[in-house]
Amino acid sequence: MTEPTSQPAGVEVGDSTYEAMRAKVAGSNLDPQTFLATDYLNHFNEVVMLIEMIPDMPEILEDAKEWQPKAYKDHFRDSTIADREIAIEAYDAVPDVYKSSFEKTVNQNAMWNRTTQIFSVKTPPHSPASSSG
Repeated sequence: MTEPTSQPAGVEVGDSTYEAMRAKVAGSNLDPQTFLATDYLNHFNEVVMLIEMIPDMPEILEDAKEWQPKAYKDHFRDSTIADREIAIEAYDAVPDVYKSSFEKTVNQNAMWNRTTQIFSVKTPPHSPASSSG
């Protein structure tokens, strides 16, 4: 009986490029199968934290409005994490089965549309009926 392989769909067993990158990311904070780093999610958590703090610190509204998503490699170019160089290099080797789903998720407009809606909501004027107490 052969051991099951952890090769992702679309990657040939024994693919030397995949195996070489897998060896390179071993011991790093990158996933050994997808070659993606969860540190990238911190970039998105940043804006969520800003939005959550607005009620207590309204002065950071402008910071939240100015926040822009960064591409994966750009995030790591600006990062100080120890594995930043390998994260940048490994991104080109992420198997398509993971990369296409990952990029689709990251690029979805739902989050940006919702964020835009939050910042552009105008408080409706109070009608006399709703003002009476």
